[in-house]
Amino acid sequence: MLPLLVLSILSKSSTLVTTATIAQGEARFFQPFCDSSPKFLRTVSAITLCQGRNGREPPLPSWRAFTSEGKRCTYREKKSGSQEREIYGILCLMKAYSEHRQISHPRGLLFDMDGVLLLTSQSPAQSWQEVACSFAPALDLSAEALFEALQRSYQSYQRTIAHDPEQQRRDRLAPFETRLEVVEDALASLHRVHKEMAVEMVRAYERLRDTHRFLAPHALEVLQFCRQRSLALALVTNGNATYQRRKIAQHGLASWFDAVLIEEEVGIAKPDPRIFLQALERLHLRASEAWMIGDDLTRDIAGAQQVGLLTIWYDASGSGLSKESPVHPDWMVHDLAELCSLLTP
Repeated sequence: MLPLLVLSILSKSSTLVTTATIAQGEARFFQPFCDSSPKFLRTVSAITLCQGRNGREPPLPSWRAFTSEGKRCTYREKKSGSQEREIYGILCLMKAYSEHRQISHPRGLLFDMDGVLLLTSQSPAQSWQEVACSFAPALDLSAEALFEALQRSYQSYQRTIAHDPEQQRRDRLAPFETRLEVVEDALASLHRVHKEMAVEMVRAYERLRDTHRFLAPHALEVLQFCRQRSLALALVTNGNATYQRRKIAQHGLASWFDAVLIEEEVGIAKPDPRIFLQALERLHLRASEAWMIGDDLTRDIAGAQQVGLLTIWYDASGSGLSKESPVHPDWMVHDLAELCSLLTP
């Protein structure tokens, strides 16, 4: 059954109370609401039963768009706590919105790759820590000292490029060179100058990244589902073409897509709207006929919204949207399998 709403509910202090998937006549809670108030559960059931008998509604914007209005709503007939009145108001506003908002199902989808179709079971810091453990003895260093030097060098590098778009572009397009610079700086801080060792450390790091990369759960099922429904598909990814093409080949992704757009090959990077427009052109679609699925709020979501694409934020970690976020996706999923429900007419 298609969930009607997936929302994070805020208390008056804007702290997370719960995340609920609201479906026809039911409520499932991923985090407990206070003491699991029976009154609240009955309230949610009553609201969802009012949603209609067809069991389906179009996707809604993120819950953040409704919080300020929700706080102005009062329901004096509700006798339970003020926090429940606020939640009740937000849900009712969402219900009212869903009754008049119409979103057509797409003819095509644009997918990001890293963080959406491909995930990793090891963080970059964990990979560098493993590299440090492997190479420290040959450098006559403790693993802890080498790892700390690598971390300091990496953090310094990140600060250097933080506000420099050209350096950020170089970071994406020349990953081996920039990693080598980080390692060489770390070794120099420890009075170890060893070019060949630095090269091997970067190679070891990249092997670990490849080893711990895997297809996201249900990724192939979703792509097959899209193909069965004759949806046009484009893969839109930033980065170095050699690295990205290797990932695509290793995980058998190429055959699923009608178009593959990689930053280095097309000369444009997300969030530049031109890369989304180019993807739409290759799929022979208008923006109103396609959805963008991505994990990066700035590059994927805000970028796609500039050209009028409906956006779906893949929040694999389940961390939710920060209250400070200036970007608000149209829809949020925690599992790619949820896309199949959204795409079912």
